[in-house]
Amino acid sequence: MLDIDPVSLGISLIVLLAFIWPLYYYSRKQKLKLKSQKEFLEKIRQSSQLQFDHEDHWRGLYGLGLDIKNKKLIYVFFGTPSETKTIDLQKARNISIQKTEHEVGNGKEKRQVLDHLAIQIDCLDKTHVLEFYDCNKFSDLDGEWPLIRKWENILKPLIKENRIENPAVNALRGNATSMIS
Repeated sequence: MLDIDPVSLGISLIVLLAFIWPLYYYSRKQKLKLKSQKEFLEKIRQSSQLQFDHEDHWRGLYGLGLDIKNKKLIYVFFGTPSETKTIDLQKARNISIQKTEHEVGNGKEKRQVLDHLAIQIDCLDKTHVLEFYDCNKFSDLDGEWPLIRKWENILKPLIKENRIENPAVNALRGNATSMIS
């Protein structure tokens, strides 16, 4: 028979709980934070009467939702100060990825380090810059590059449709072309 000393068992359980508790607490805190962010985005969606076809959350700081039918994009930055943007993609005429990087090292050891990653959406009335990554907030990338490419691929066809369908944009282009000629 195996003798287990109750004092040793008690100490072992306390040490085990002391190790597991911070992990559990952090995990629960992150889940609650993500849930509250999703609820916030859901409230915006409902108040705007939108239906998100695509939605993403990343880094616990950013949220993005797209209603393809109404051509509305909602971007939320949950940092300090928080920022919410509703972009009418029917007014959009161009989309591009902003990528800022700098070079480190010298000789054969040179490499590029990413400083900032964002999507820029040029609309008729305003240019919107949607931040995906900033080196001043995070020390490394965590899937932002594939995520920004995904959103670029989702948004480009919608904006391309505007070039064909939107007479206001086409009229502006026509005026710009006639001014150049």
